[in-house]
Amino acid sequence: MKYNGYTIEELTDIKNMALTFIEAIDMQLEELKTEHANEIVLLKLENTNQLLALEDENARLKGEYSDLVENFADLKTNIIHQLKTHNV
Repeated sequence: MKYNGYTIEELTDIKNMALTFIEAIDMQLEELKTEHANEIVLLKLENTNQLLALEDENARLKGEYSDLVENFADLKTNIIHQLKTHNV
């Protein structure tokens, strides 16, 4: 007996091929999801490392600024002391 010109065996073969095709697509989608998830993790790690480097640089610059302010204060004190000492 035929349905739309196909035998039951032919329709079963077509169905099985379609299921195999769908399974292959599902596997590829899962691989893509995994690849994208891995890429996202790597990007987050890279961003975290960059942020940590920026925080370290910021702390270093704050330390340098603090040292400069302290040195300036010492210099100012020395200049005032010398001016007073020499009665200027």
